[in-house]
Amino acid sequence: MSKKKSTLDLLRERKQLKPSKELLDKVKEQAKIKSIIIGALKKGPKTVPELSREVGLPTDKVMWYLMTFRKYGDVEEDELAEDYWRYKIGGKK
Repeated sequence: MSKKKSTLDLLRERKQLKPSKELLDKVKEQAKIKSIIIGALKKGPKTVPELSREVGLPTDKVMWYLMTFRKYGDVEEDELAEDYWRYKIGGKK
């Protein structure tokens, strides 16, 4: 089974589309945030407000990342807790 190529790898293969420093910085920032959020969820299921406090990001940004991770199976809903869903590491689609 071949390893899935990252966005950065795909951009580098297309020599006519050299990524800008700004784009590279954004990709790095997103990868760092993903790592931080997934790391927090490895300790156990959490709600958006709990994650926001733990990782130091605004709730809207945490929610955006969670919904993106959910779309690709990285996270999933665990249980409803005080009007908020708890999210946990997903089983991948």
